[in-house]
Amino acid sequence: MVITNGWGFADALSVSSAAACRKYPIFMTDNGKLSESNKDIISSIQPSKIFVIGGENSVSDSVVNEVKSLQPSLTDSNIVRIGGETRYDTSLNICKYFNLNSNSTVLANGANFPDALSGSALASKLGAPIMLTDGKDISNQKSYIDEKGYKGIFLLGGLNSIDLSVEYLLKPTSLIPKTEIDYITALKGYCDSYEDKTSTVSTQMEDIYNKTTDIRTAITSASTAQELSSDIEQLITLFNQGNSYLSSYKSDLTTLKSEVSSLSVPSGLETYNNQYLSSINTQINYVDTTMKYTTSCLNIFTEMKDALDNMDIAKLEESTNALQNMGTDGNSISNIENGNKGIDDLDTRLGNALTNYQQQ
Repeated sequence: MVITNGWGFADALSVSSAAACRKYPIFMTDNGKLSESNKDIISSIQPSKIFVIGGENSVSDSVVNEVKSLQPSLTDSNIVRIGGETRYDTSLNICKYFNLNSNSTVLANGANFPDALSGSALASKLGAPIMLTDGKDISNQKSYIDEKGYKGIFLLGGLNSIDLSVEYLLKPTSLIPKTEIDYITALKGYCDSYEDKTSTVSTQMEDIYNKTTDIRTAITSASTAQELSSDIEQLITLFNQGNSYLSSYKSDLTTLKSEVSSLSVPSGLETYNNQYLSSINTQINYVDTTMKYTTSCLNIFTEMKDALDNMDIAKLEESTNALQNMGTDGNSISNIENGNKGIDDLDTRLGNALTNYQQQ
């Protein structure tokens, strides 16, 4: 029989196919003790061998001792614990231990259970092991797969479950369409273009922010209305320059969005296009928000300068209060790389896929 933790799906799913092939029942338990119903069934079936899946944090030795007390004939040699540092190591060690005689294997993402749960029936039917992965790095699993020489490898789920880089590491290049490689290469180029343009405007806006900070410091020490007016005029110039940078950047983003939207996307790779466009839209919205802020500042600075030039104290106080009440942190001017996370992740995914393709 097999004992796994009942509150975590990974270990039970990893062993499900092997248990089905060997006709071993799977008992799910709390970490620290067996339920009364489990005790009754174990006493009834009197297992001759126990497989404990996972480390002490999954199934503690106190559970094992309970089983031994229910079945005194069990010796330590008949109790096998199969675990690993991670759920992926445990899954691979299960495959190695049971060593199912199959020409196929099934890979599923171990961070979420639906794909592995759905695929467990397929794996059992094929007599194939289930290997859980993180969907990106299968270096350990690849060594075992090569050693076993599987003829059929089933990847469960879409690209957000098992990334294309994994597929390209396992699939012969002769089976990878040129249209896919052309598309991935093109989309990676658009990722690089996005990052170049974003890096440029980020440097520009950081320079604007630093100069603005210097001027704000100078304003606090201005001794005359003329000096204060001159400082505010410099702020107006800087914010106009910043708006020009942002406007040009937004135009570049809109062009990238249009061109990527027009790409011919091979079937199954829509996730990548969607990720790019979603990130671009996030960035465009952020630029719009930043420009709304800088434009509001510009309007207030202009009113302040007019009030100073005309010695309109009431208007100056009104403008100063308006600036204080905006409630927006000026740091947003220099923090323009808001949408980078999605593009950076996509660029890495595409780069890994191309690298694995080229290394085949």
